[in-house]
Amino acid sequence: MVGLAVRAFAQSPLDAPGEKKITVGSEISRGREEISRAMLNYQGSSGASGILSIALPMDQAISDNKSRGSDSDGFMLGARFAEWLALDMSLKREGLLRYSKPDDIAYADKAAHRYFAEMRALQKKLAVDDDALFKALGTVSADKAPAIKARMVTYDAAK
Repeated sequence: MVGLAVRAFAQSPLDAPGEKKITVGSEISRGREEISRAMLNYQGSSGASGILSIALPMDQAISDNKSRGSDSDGFMLGARFAEWLALDMSLKREGLLRYSKPDDIAYADKAAHRYFAEMRALQKKLAVDDDALFKALGTVSADKAPAIKARMVTYDAAK
């Protein structure tokens, strides 16, 4: 009986507060994940077509985090990367562009450049280079990283 009582007191109760270590890297990853999740959950649910069907859920995910006060610089860095990449890739998809209005395409192009500039500013502020960013994002495979980095160079040159 004594052994059973000792074991019971040695365990933590389920309602005891836990600790979660939050790092810049985990926030970058969370930002990317939330943008990706928002886009997946939104596709097809609104009837929106074209390039704005990509932009709207991303804006909502950012807005939700800002309203909760969970839009840390690390979160925003991951989110801006995900937004930039999604828009940049979408601007190259013929099928998507076919259903987009010229004004919507222009909006998406401006937004992609703005998100990229914000991403670079956050990288500088947080002292996160591209290799550390890719590591924190965790989803960019080694074979795709060179192509994405090449796209980043073209955006850097467009400043």
